[in-house]
Amino acid sequence: MLFNRRCKEATAVILKKNILLSFGRQKQANRDADLLIKFGVLQTAQYPEIEETSVHNLSSKQLTEVQTKVLQRGSGFNTTDADPIIFTASSENLGKPATLTVAGLPLL
Repeated sequence: MLFNRRCKEATAVILKKNILLSFGRQKQANRDADLLIKFGVLQTAQYPEIEETSVHNLSSKQLTEVQTKVLQRGSGFNTTDADPIIFTASSENLGKPATLTVAGLPLL
């Protein structure tokens, strides 16, 4: 009788431990899922998608004298002997972020 009661108590303790472990695992899995969602939101907010292609109709652009002076001063571009199309293209690329590739690393 005493052995039977101790066996039941040991079984009850083991069941309680298993229930607590299962509850803890479920709680940790829920927390990990929430953190993955938050990480995904932060990652997309931190690295917004950059538009890769941009098309400019350089033939229709005519810069005023003031715009030319501002761009010449800001970019350090020599406008006296520059081709207008090349000058316009280089001035438009000033504000565009550059991406560095593995092939371009030795050129630095």
